[in-house]
Amino acid sequence: MVYEEKSYLLVFPDQPYSVFKEAAVKFNKYNEFLLDDYLIHVPKAKNHVHLRCLKEWNRFKVISHEGETLLEDYRPYRKKRRLLPWNDILKGWLEKTRSIHDSRYFPYFPGRISEYLSVPSIELRRRRVNELLNLLVQYDIQKIHDDFYHLILQEGQEDARHPYEINWIEYDALQPSVKEGKAHE
Repeated sequence: MVYEEKSYLLVFPDQPYSVFKEAAVKFNKYNEFLLDDYLIHVPKAKNHVHLRCLKEWNRFKVISHEGETLLEDYRPYRKKRRLLPWNDILKGWLEKTRSIHDSRYFPYFPGRISEYLSVPSIELRRRRVNELLNLLVQYDIQKIHDDFYHLILQEGQEDARHPYEINWIEYDALQPSVKEGKAHE
């Protein structure tokens, strides 16, 4: 009997079959939509009228009507760390330079970079956002933070001084090193 049924069975496909659920998504005025009871921010959502979300068991994609993938990440219920689209965020900040401190992403910047962008001059802030965008082409945000002073000076900034006259090159020299801290114990 098993052999009789075998002639009617189909061969397994060579490519894995992708199982997903597709749904139209509605965004609020902050370019967010609700997925698994979490608000997900899609920076480029305002540029499109109709967007769809493809949900797999562990990941999701937000795609435009033309098929462009705007965001692809883990589903929020999985509690995985998600990468922030720094390039898109900084490009948005170029348009609204005054709102950098009110942005939801500003607290996620490492200390040196957030201090670097915390200048009163809007024009200087805009130039610094441009410099960070240029650095993001070659480096990730953590590398920029780790080699901050070297990269900023290498970028050819004509005004490497902080508006409060902080010398960026010697800034870390003000903190005690690990060896000095242990010597006092």
